[in-house]
Amino acid sequence: MLGFNKPDINYHIGIYVRQSRDENDENLETIETQKRLLIDFVAKNSLGTIFKTYVDDNVSGAGFERQALDELKKDVLACNVNLIVLKDLSRLGRNNAKTLLFLDFLEEYGVRVLTADGRYDSIKDNETVGIDTWFNERYIK
Repeated sequence: MLGFNKPDINYHIGIYVRQSRDENDENLETIETQKRLLIDFVAKNSLGTIFKTYVDDNVSGAGFERQALDELKKDVLACNVNLIVLKDLSRLGRNNAKTLLFLDFLEEYGVRVLTADGRYDSIKDNETVGIDTWFNERYIK
């Protein structure tokens, strides 16, 4: 357990998964693998109820014009989700500035962001998030 136990908040969870292709047009990890990992993570840590799973398949993280990400934004604005769970921050995006702006947007609407890899939890003081998102951008360059 990661110390989440029973949250004080009744989280309505949006699971976001994204995958692009490698140079050989092959999947390095399947969408289904990510989904299973995150569903198990939510259950293991008793985080709340999954509202929806948002899937961007075969989409680069460099751009932020993505269908599932747009759906997620709409659900945030409608107050349908108050926790976003990701495998890691690179799934959200590989553009440093846009990822940080999106994280700011989520914070403004009171949405917690949590990664299953344990490297990011938006309610904790995370002084390295800018470095992490910069590194994720460097990966595609």
